[in-house]
Amino acid sequence: GLDKTGSPLIIFPPCNEFGDINDTDIEKIFHYLVQRFGSEERKKGFTAIIDRRSEKWAAVKLVLNRLNILFTATIQNAYVIKPQGFFQKYSESNFKASLEYSFEVVILNDVGSLYNYVDKTELTPCLGGTLNYDHQDWVQHRTAIDRFSETCRSIASRLVTLKQIFDKTDLSISDNQETEHVLDVHGQMWFDVRDDINNAQMIGNTQLKCMKGADSTDQDTFSLLPISQTSVQDLQALVDIISRVRDKFEQVWERHQSCVLQSLQFTFFEREFVDVKNLFMVAHTKLSNMKELGDSVSSAAKLKKDTETFKEETKDAVENLTELCERGEEMIKNDHCHSHSIEAKCSELQDIHNDLNKKFDERKHNLDKSIEVHESLQQVTKWCNAGVDILASQPLDRFQSAEGAEKALKEIDEFLKKPQGVNLGKLNRMEKTAKELGDEGLLEQVRMTLARISEVTDMMSNREASFKKMVTKRPVQQVAPVAPPTTQTSPQLKSPLASKRKEGTSPLLNLKKDNKSPKLASPTAQRRPISIIITPEPGSPNPSARTPTGDRPRSGSLNSPRASNNMDVEDDAAALKKRAQ
Repeated sequence: GLDKTGSPLIIFPPCNEFGDINDTDIEKIFHYLVQRFGSEERKKGFTAIIDRRSEKWAAVKLVLNRLNILFTATIQNAYVIKPQGFFQKYSESNFKASLEYSFEVVILNDVGSLYNYVDKTELTPCLGGTLNYDHQDWVQHRTAIDRFSETCRSIASRLVTLKQIFDKTDLSISDNQETEHVLDVHGQMWFDVRDDINNAQMIGNTQLKCMKGADSTDQDTFSLLPISQTSVQDLQALVDIISRVRDKFEQVWERHQSCVLQSLQFTFFEREFVDVKNLFMVAHTKLSNMKELGDSVSSAAKLKKDTETFKEETKDAVENLTELCERGEEMIKNDHCHSHSIEAKCSELQDIHNDLNKKFDERKHNLDKSIEVHESLQQVTKWCNAGVDILASQPLDRFQSAEGAEKALKEIDEFLKKPQGVNLGKLNRMEKTAKELGDEGLLEQVRMTLARISEVTDMMSNREASFKKMVTKRPVQQVAPVAPPTTQTSPQLKSPLASKRKEGTSPLLNLKKDNKSPKLASPTAQRRPISIIITPEPGSPNPSARTPTGDRPRSGSLNSPRASNNMDVEDDAAALKKRAQ
């Protein structure tokens, strides 16, 4: 109870064994009693009531001395109900003379004097009060509470140890079996502690029911027992604390379990990452070794098809990569404990995938260019062969008359005017494309082909120039004199075909002019091509006639003055100049 000033009461009822208890135990008892009160109550100080009516003054002095020395809190007042023995009445003066304590000591003649300081409702029946108090029940309650408190401290210590084990767990375990083992061990440790917490909570709730008297028919009993109310409050606080600890550590376990499971999940993710990355590295290496561009259109087309087939073979690896990245993004969204590492690995896989696609595109682009170059080479070769065939197929009689020369000139003119299936755009960039591909063999083949274009063009130009001279140098015919023309005429006559040739030139000839490569210079620059015009003399054999052996006879007029007059030699520069006129 409390005195009228609000200070808590500590009552010392008659006890003959008080002197038999040593000071150490008495100090522990005092400390225990003080801790049962709150901090605010301890600050106010305590009031001691010492009932020694049936004892001697020595017993009173023993209690006061121990309170003065061993009590761990402040004592405000000590109310002593003095001994009532006959001889003790005469020794009271000796006791008062020795009062030297840190608190005020009030000697009371009887219990009735105590009511001036403490209300009866705050006193137990042994002091004439109405407070329903059973010391034996209080001891049992406090013993139960202390045991429960000790259980709570033990559980708290185990939880601290378990938390340290959780925190020291190596989450970078690469073996999934070891990770699963760690998870099983930690889970069993937590389940054991949780079972103990549940048992302790059940015991605490049972004790609360007993203290509150929930099973009693007298529902007002609890309200009449303030000291029991204090015990109930203490026990209820412990039950609430252990309940909160259980809920809080349940969250700790869930986080730890989630982290361990996520680490196991991350281990699987890392292994799949390594497998997928290795697949792409193998594909990178194989694609990097595919450097051949082909030596023809068909071979280049086959290489392109092989590349597309190889790209199709990597489809499974691409699907695995996509699935792994999607799973990684899902793990990041779920606040995975390895989110940063997962994000970095997903980014690395995307870069590898993009790099492989880029290499496939480059490979396909190069093969397309190779096909384009080889197609141009085929077209040019066909054109050159056709030009050579035209020159070789012209009969000898065309070299003997202006009409034949004019017909041959027309054939050459028509051939040079038409591209003959050659794509001039591809032809113009053929050498540049070959240089970009970096294939020296292909580049040399392109240069040789361009040089052959120059040779065939020069041959055409020389043959064309020879025929033009035959057409323009016709024999002078005897005609009747006519009046001179009023306007001066050209001293040289030109055929309509020769004039017509001014209207267009061979596209390949223009290509030759634009080509600045030294390798494409005319191979006839150091020689003088000869166009031979043979005119048969009267009585001479037909040059086109065959000998009895079946061979054509060599022309016998090459050394004749007439043959010399019809022979014309021009270099390439003159031929190109005339072609440009």
